[in-house]
Amino acid sequence: MELVARVAALGLVVAVWLALLRGKVPEYGALMAVAGILAALVARQRTGRGQLVDVSMLDGSFAWTVYQALLCALEGTPPRRGTAQLTGRFACYNVYETRDGRWVTVGAYEPHFWAALCRRFGREDFIPTQWDEARRVEQLEFFRARFRERTLAEWMAELGDAEICFGPVNPLAEAFADPQLRHRGMVAEIETPVGPMRAPGVPVKLSDTPGAIRTRAAAYGEHTEAVLRELGYSASDVARLRRDGVV
Repeated sequence: MELVARVAALGLVVAVWLALLRGKVPEYGALMAVAGILAALVARQRTGRGQLVDVSMLDGSFAWTVYQALLCALEGTPPRRGTAQLTGRFACYNVYETRDGRWVTVGAYEPHFWAALCRRFGREDFIPTQWDEARRVEQLEFFRARFRERTLAEWMAELGDAEICFGPVNPLAEAFADPQLRHRGMVAEIETPVGPMRAPGVPVKLSDTPGAIRTRAAAYGEHTEAVLRELGYSASDVARLRRDGVV
C-alpha cells in the first residue's frame, strides 16, 4: 500500500484484499498457473490422463474482482472508487493518517473486529451502525481526527496487539526490517556481484522439503559462453561472436 498513489489528502484503499495480493498483474496469472498445474496433477493421478493448462494474466487479474462483481449484482450498480465497502467508503475498512504524516490501516470488516475497535475508542454507539449511511461521515471524521492525535509509533504501541486488524503502512525498508517477516524467513539476504541485497523469501513453508533461494539472478550475459559451448560452439566461435557483437 505504501507504493500505491494517494488521492487528494486521503489514502487510497485498494479494492482487493491486500493480505491475498501484492498488486502485480503477472503474479495473478502465476498464482492461477500454480493452482491449475496442481489441479491437473491431481486429475492425472485419478484418471491417468494429462491435459493442457491454459492460463492468462488477464483471466487471473479479472478473477480477483469477484467481490466487486458480487456487490454489483446485489446493489444493481457498478462499484466506483471510494464508494464501496472495501474502497474507503466506510470507517471500518480504511486507511488513516497519523500525526507524523504516516498511515495506518484498519481492516475491521467482520463485526467482532469492528466492535473491538469501537470499544477501544470508547464509541460503543458505533457498533450497531457499521454500515449505516446516516452515520458513515460521522464515523469517518471521528476516526480520522483520532488517528491524527498520535504518531504511528504511538498507535502501534497502543493498538499493535489488539484484535482489530490494525497495522502500519510500511515503506519497503521497514517491511524488510519487520520482526514477523524475519521470523517467518521472508527476508532473504543474497550476495550479488554488486554487493549484498535483500529480497522476499519463499512464502510457502513445507515441513519436509522447504524451499529456499539458493542462487542469485544471473548477471546480463553471465552464462552466454557456457550455454554456447554446451550447444557445440568452440572457444574461437564464441570469441568471434563476441567480436562481431552477436553476443
